[in-house]
Amino acid sequence: MKIVRSSLAFVALVALTVVFAGALSAQESSPADLVGTWVLNLTKSKPDKRFPITSQTLVITYSGQTIQFDYTTDGKPLSFTYIVDGKEHTTPMPAPPPPPNGTKQPPNPMFRDAQNIEKAQWKKGALEITVLSQMGPTGYSVTSTFLSEHWTLSSDGKTLTEKTGSDFDSSHLYVFDRQ
Repeated sequence: MKIVRSSLAFVALVALTVVFAGALSAQESSPADLVGTWVLNLTKSKPDKRFPITSQTLVITYSGQTIQFDYTTDGKPLSFTYIVDGKEHTTPMPAPPPPPNGTKQPPNPMFRDAQNIEKAQWKKGALEITVLSQMGPTGYSVTSTFLSEHWTLSSDGKTLTEKTGSDFDSSHLYVFDRQ
């Protein structure tokens, strides 16, 4: 009888361990948890003072291993897409916008062959994104900037926090509320 009870206790302990481990892994955030519409909470954020923001909405979509961030900042759209697989991916750097006065300028040779080396991965329940920008013609490129983003979701799923850092600037904090 003691052997049967011990065996049953052992089986129950294993079952509880499996259920508990599953619950813990379910608490880890995933790209799917970030999907939705988010509005920047300016009172809780510490944005870059060089680029003042009066309003920002963020729509996050996720499909397969691809996560897309669609921002509307003060009425202007901007999108970023990353592959969340922990590997480096090289993408062409977008050309700078034309001058506001509409005059045409010759292409800047620094942007020829410019590229970003991007890496996105989940680390301890947070989405980590790094972007290394390289500019200049092939064979003469220089690393110009390094940017890191650390995205975390609150335990209730209602607040999304982005901490940024770079090699040329201090870090910034952006807090978004789920809509």
